[in-house]
Amino acid sequence: MSRIVNGTAAEYQMWPFIAMIGFRGYGGIGQFCAGSIINDRHILTAAHCFRGWGVISPQQFTVTLGAYSKVDSEDAAKANQRTYFIAKVTCHENFEARADTIIYDICLVQLTETISFNENVKPVCLPENDIPPSPGTNCIVAGWGETENTGDNSILQKAIIPIVDAKRCQAFYDEEGVNIRGDQHLCAGYKEGQVDACQGDSGGPLVCMSPFGNYPELYGIVSFGVGCALPGNPGVYTNVARFRSWLKTAVEGAPIVDVPDKYYHCEELNRNFAIYNNVDISCRTNTPMAADTVCEIGCKTRQDSLSVQHLDRLKCFCRSAFNCRWIGESNNPDVEFRPNNLDAVLTCQPPKKKDRCRPPIHQPIHSIYPIMNEYRHKENVELACRFSDKKKPKYKKVTCKCNPKKGCKWAPAKALTSNNRCS
Repeated sequence: MSRIVNGTAAEYQMWPFIAMIGFRGYGGIGQFCAGSIINDRHILTAAHCFRGWGVISPQQFTVTLGAYSKVDSEDAAKANQRTYFIAKVTCHENFEARADTIIYDICLVQLTETISFNENVKPVCLPENDIPPSPGTNCIVAGWGETENTGDNSILQKAIIPIVDAKRCQAFYDEEGVNIRGDQHLCAGYKEGQVDACQGDSGGPLVCMSPFGNYPELYGIVSFGVGCALPGNPGVYTNVARFRSWLKTAVEGAPIVDVPDKYYHCEELNRNFAIYNNVDISCRTNTPMAADTVCEIGCKTRQDSLSVQHLDRLKCFCRSAFNCRWIGESNNPDVEFRPNNLDAVLTCQPPKKKDRCRPPIHQPIHSIYPIMNEYRHKENVELACRFSDKKKPKYKKVTCKCNPKKGCKWAPAKALTSNNRCS
C-alpha cells in the first residue's frame, strides 16, 4: 500500500538504521517491505507486512541491513551489507486492516542473532515523548518501493514531506471514506500530492529531527494511503510515539525494560520533563524506573547552570504501589523540592551577563521568535503555539528587563512556564 514517488536517491551513509525485508520464494529473495533497527536484535516495521497473508513462518523472510540496492547481486551489494534470518515476529494483537482504515499497524521482528553494528548499520532513536511533530514540520521517508517511473526503485529513495494536521488529513480523506485516528496515525504529504511513499515502502521509517538535538527520531512507520502521490491524499503512518509502552513489552529481555511489573515504579522521565541534550543525566529518560531510583543530573558543560537552581538529583518516590512520582533533591539543605514542583523543562544555560537576558527556555508547547544567543534590555520575544496555528498563548510575548543591581530577567515570568496555555 505504500511507495516513494518523486523522491531522490538517498545518501547511503544517512540511513544506517533502515532495514530491507525480503520474502524467500522459489525465485530467490524479493524485497517487499522495509523496517528500522531499534536495538541489536529487533527491527520495527508494519504489521500488514506479515499479517493477512495466511499461514506464514518467520523462516520465509529475511532482513538485510547495510543495503543500498535491492538487486540481488555481488556487484550491487555494499561492503557492510549483511542478511539476517528471523526468529520471531510479534505484531500488535489489535491489528486490523479494514475497508476504511488500518489500525495498530506495528510489528516487532526479532532476529536469530545479534546485529553487528558499524558505520552503515546503527539503530535509530525513538521519540523521547508522546508529543508529535507540529503540522508543517518537514520529515523524511525512505524505501525501495515503487517510484511510478519517477526514479530508480532498485536503489534506496528518500522524500521530504511535511506533517499534516490530523483533522485536516481527515478532511482530505472524507470523500474516500477513510478513517484517520489521531491517537495512532500521523499524516504527511503535500496538498497537491506529487511526492509520497508507495508499494514496497511499507513498514519503512518516517524520521523527523529531534526537538532536543540535531539527530533523527523515528516518528512514523509507512502504513497506508489511497493511490500514490495523489492530490489531497497524504500518506498515513503509524504514530510510533503512541506505541512506546507496547514496544517495551514486546522487546523481550531487552535492556530498555527495567521494571517487570506495573507496581512501585515511576513512569518515564520524558513524560514529566522535556530534558535537553545538553543535560547530563545518569538514567535513561524513556524507561520506567523502580522505586527509590536516583538519577544524578547536571550540565555537560561545566560552566553552564541547570535551569532549575540547586537541583542535583531526581528520585522516584513512592507512597504506595500506585502512587509514585519523580521528586527533586538538592545538596543544599535549605532547598526543598517536594511536592513535585519542578519546572517542566530541564536545560542548561551559559553563565549570566549582568546586562543581557539569556535565551528563554523553550517550553514544549511554545515556539519562540527570534532565537538569539542573548537579548538586550527591552528586547522582545514573541511566543506562538507550536502545535496549532489557530491557537494563541495567553501571554504572546516576553520582554528582557534589566536592573543595574538585580541583573536581567524575562517579564512576565508566567509566560515562560507550561501554565501559559494555548487556547
